[in-house]
Amino acid sequence: MEKNVPFTLAQSQAIKKAIYASVPKEQHTELNQLYACLDYDNYSPVKRFEEAAGIKGIYHQYKFPNDMEPLEYEALMKPMRIYEVIERGLNPGEDSLANALQDQKPQSLFAVRKMYLDLVELNPELKKAQISPTQVRSYVAVISGACSGFPPEDIIEFSYAKGIDNDRINEEKRAFSKMLEQRLGKKGPNGMPLIENWCPSESTRNHILQILDKQEKPRAPQLNDGGFYAFLADRGWFND
Repeated sequence: MEKNVPFTLAQSQAIKKAIYASVPKEQHTELNQLYACLDYDNYSPVKRFEEAAGIKGIYHQYKFPNDMEPLEYEALMKPMRIYEVIERGLNPGEDSLANALQDQKPQSLFAVRKMYLDLVELNPELKKAQISPTQVRSYVAVISGACSGFPPEDIIEFSYAKGIDNDRINEEKRAFSKMLEQRLGKKGPNGMPLIENWCPSESTRNHILQILDKQEKPRAPQLNDGGFYAFLADRGWFND
């Protein structure tokens, strides 16, 4: 059996070239504006939270094909994410551009599905995530979540959220972030919420609270602890 070959940068660049070739040249300026929407700072929201809150143990380390770094793997999706933006109704251009792009969507859908399957093969904990097989954004959500180090439970819960459920988990995120900000007396970078661009599941929220409780639990004095001997001295134990 032929060994499975992971999706490559050359294939990603070929998809971008095919997308541009499918769009009339007079619409390339508009396409460039759409493509620019895909440039974003994706430093892991989980890492950002851990650093701001002063805790560790939430970020989940996934395996990526060819031992790629998370952001390197995510960058391979950039051409395909054009269709994520269109599917979400965030396209800044005209409908005519979206229509012109449809001929190349099957290729992008196939590619992002390939990336997803390669990822799940290495990380079976993601198999329970729900996928809408005709939507690029469905695959992107799982891949981006893994590249950001979201715990598997968070990715899985978010993949099932629709409508009211999506509103609920976002409200739970906001309420939990405010509670932590009050408890820790801290905010995120630039005064942003501690938890942003990430919706921790109930399992992850409980894990965060357990870590904080353990950090804040008073440590019992040890016999070799200078503080313990000072405690005894204050009570006259050494006044013979």
